[in-house]
Amino acid sequence: MKKIALLCALALVLSFVQLAAAGESQTVDILISKLEKNFAVKTNWGNIYFNERDLHRLIHGAAYLRPVMLGEFLSDTGSRLMVKTVGYDKGVVTLSMSPK
Repeated sequence: MKKIALLCALALVLSFVQLAAAGESQTVDILISKLEKNFAVKTNWGNIYFNERDLHRLIHGAAYLRPVMLGEFLSDTGSRLMVKTVGYDKGVVTLSMSPK
């Protein structure tokens, strides 16, 4: 009986952790042409900067309408962010960012 109560308590704690982690992500809609010009995106955790290889992968994913995991970036305030593309629409890319 104690094991069942412990498992229920653990499941409850893990569900709260998932809810807290889900609230810490941000999505940004930005024009691909603006991204090619500035190589940067402003986020809640500071600006992140892309290099040409990252933009090439993003544009290639947009051509085939595929989501792309761009990887881990360090913002100018020192936060580590995981960045991936979520969707594309008429030259606009939707980026999803979450702290790592």
